[in-house]
Amino acid sequence: MAHTSQGSLAELIQVIQEHGVPSKSALLPQLCTIYEQMRAEKEQRDAPGPRRSTSSITVPVEDPAYAKLRHVLGDAYDQAAVGKGRDRHVKHEAQPFEHQPICSLQRIYGSGYAFGQVGKKMEESMRMDTKAAVAELYGAIVYIAAAIIVLEEGE
Repeated sequence: MAHTSQGSLAELIQVIQEHGVPSKSALLPQLCTIYEQMRAEKEQRDAPGPRRSTSSITVPVEDPAYAKLRHVLGDAYDQAAVGKGRDRHVKHEAQPFEHQPICSLQRIYGSGYAFGQVGKKMEESMRMDTKAAVAELYGAIVYIAAAIIVLEEGE
């Protein structure tokens, strides 16, 4: 069972791909539920105070052997999509990640831009307390993901 609207939508898409489009009377309530889930998630993101993880990374089958990796990658995603990254770097609400400065500056300066940012974040993390260091390293993960996105554009 999905815990996020994106996960619920992914599950619905998978059902449609496997079994075809359900009737309107069956599909409409599911879409309304997902819409309400999206609204609730937005309210939670916009609420003042500390944020909790709302990772929407979904996989068809959760492998317990990779649970910690999934948690780390999900938290890095959250930092970019919900937390610090969204707060600081998004110019308008619907701006796709690949059009944000983290990717567009790599197109100008090359992958060395991202790798320099990653190295800086890794070096800085060694002088920080655990919580701040982890947040800095999530940022490094996101820079590497952006490097992959830009690299794959060239194919």
